[in-house]
Amino acid sequence: MKQNPFNHSHFIGYINQVSPQFVKIHFPSSVLMKSFSFYGEDLKGGLVGSYVVIEGEKYGFLGKILELSLPEKERLELSEKSFNTKDFHPTGKIEILISFDLFNPTKIDKGLNSLPLIGAKVFICSSEFISNYFKEFGVKDEHKKKC
Repeated sequence: MKQNPFNHSHFIGYINQVSPQFVKIHFPSSVLMKSFSFYGEDLKGGLVGSYVVIEGEKYGFLGKILELSLPEKERLELSEKSFNTKDFHPTGKIEILISFDLFNPTKIDKGLNSLPLIGAKVFICSSEFISNYFKEFGVKDEHKKKC
């Protein structure tokens, strides 16, 4: 894995709640949830089922967006006109799937011995990054290809 999973052009929000079952994300702007292309890859920040990476202190985390919502006050202000002219601040739930060494993303930590802290940055996960995990899932270190 040559690519840095924490590409700042893929930034979508911050962790604002942590529990053993999931973490919650705060999107500082609804603009960050819009689809965009990056080097020919279509990425979607506001899509349930999207994979994300979270930048922790010692570990990075791979997660999947489970749920998205608007705060009650903003939900009540939502209309077709306001949706196109006003900035909203959605929240979401993310299930943490794995943790990995922050400086060596190929080194996966077995089990979740730690969770991200409040304020940790969240990024949309590129397909290249996630596909590398699936290619090598379950393969012992001595059988992995050396780059």
